[in-house]
Amino acid sequence: MSIRPALQRGITLIEQIMFIVIVSVGVIGLVSVMNPAIRASADPLLTKQLVAITESLLNEVLHQPFTWCDPDDPAAPTALSYAACATPQNAFGPTPAGETRYAAGAGTAFDNVADYGGFSMANVDDPSASNAMAGYTASIAVAAAGAALGLADNAAALSVTVTVTRGGDSFSATVSAMRRAFDIRPFLRVDRGFTLVEMIISIVITGIIVSMMALFGRGQVDAYIDVGNRAELSDAADTTLRRVAREMQAALPNSVRLSGNFLEFVPIHDGGRYRAELNSTGGGNILDFTSSTDTSFDVLGPPVTIPAGDQLVIFNLGQPGSDVYDGSSRRSATAGVGLNTIAFAPAGTQFPLASPQNRFQIVGTPVIFECSVATGQLIRRSGFAFGHAWPPNTATLGGVAAVLADNVSACAFNYVPAILQRNGLVVLRLTLTRNNESVELLHQVDVLNTP
Repeated sequence: MSIRPALQRGITLIEQIMFIVIVSVGVIGLVSVMNPAIRASADPLLTKQLVAITESLLNEVLHQPFTWCDPDDPAAPTALSYAACATPQNAFGPTPAGETRYAAGAGTAFDNVADYGGFSMANVDDPSASNAMAGYTASIAVAAAGAALGLADNAAALSVTVTVTRGGDSFSATVSAMRRAFDIRPFLRVDRGFTLVEMIISIVITGIIVSMMALFGRGQVDAYIDVGNRAELSDAADTTLRRVAREMQAALPNSVRLSGNFLEFVPIHDGGRYRAELNSTGGGNILDFTSSTDTSFDVLGPPVTIPAGDQLVIFNLGQPGSDVYDGSSRRSATAGVGLNTIAFAPAGTQFPLASPQNRFQIVGTPVIFECSVATGQLIRRSGFAFGHAWPPNTATLGGVAAVLADNVSACAFNYVPAILQRNGLVVLRLTLTRNNESVELLHQVDVLNTP
């Protein structure tokens, strides 16, 4: 009788160990691929902040005039080329030398698109130069671009390129994006069985590998969760600041005022030009600034609409004697739709000053943005009347309070009043914090100053 040894149908111990080693190498390789991919993924906060700063600076530059001469040059209104100027604006940089971005005096502030050529900031800051966004740098390039538009004179048009950088991340006025996809397909080998000893050894080795993977993978999971939290906070902050900026762009010139965490302005609902002179036949209803009993005038241009409760404002300077808040530059107006003639109440006195461009505005009641760190909210207050105290007492202010953002841990408002050469500038800084994650965004808004 012969005894034939039994044949093992499963894999051997050596085969199992080799399989585990190969799988381990593959797992380590997969983790090493995922690490740089996650690290290289765009942090939404950085992206949104870069976009916000770029848009703000580009908007600031494009609101400046483009003239052949420096605007302070007497020939600026009539010049048709650089040669007609005593101070030509044909050099891309401050012209004349000494003009700066935030200067307050006449003739010392940037007043032309070309003044921004070569301008840069080592740390993006607000007008006070005290709240720098560390790590963010900005530069502005201006170049002649008439030929690209098909113009005979290449100097008749300018291109403006704004570049904002933080470390290795940059964004400019021309943006392109790339999308990468990964197709990872694991292939598994199935064996029919192994011995008990081999199984125990496999479990021990696999346990060690899984523990190592958990140590490596925890950081990736935490990073994914953190990126998600920052993305939500960044979206909330960006939406809030864009809402505020959009409203501020419709502010009555010289109506913006600031006190601590309160920012107030008067919104414009409609406007146009009033008749200041009689027509060629001696007819027309003019606005007579010499009469205290004149109560109406003709609208030149498209008809206007006056909602109930809105008021008429002419040449608001935001100072005593011509201030919308103390009532010297505004009057009650008769409501109506499609009006070609506006009736108003003189209240015994006429408007103190005529508008150089014969402009008028129809405004609503004031709007206040309040940054309440105590409650963690950014609040919009509206629907209250003129004549309230400043800064306001929110307990007695009345009106409607709407929450624009929660999780507010800090915010700052900054306002640089307008001068003849530059629009007013409002800088909004908002910080949101949740689950130990904080994001901070900064927006700046040009407020037109032509009353």
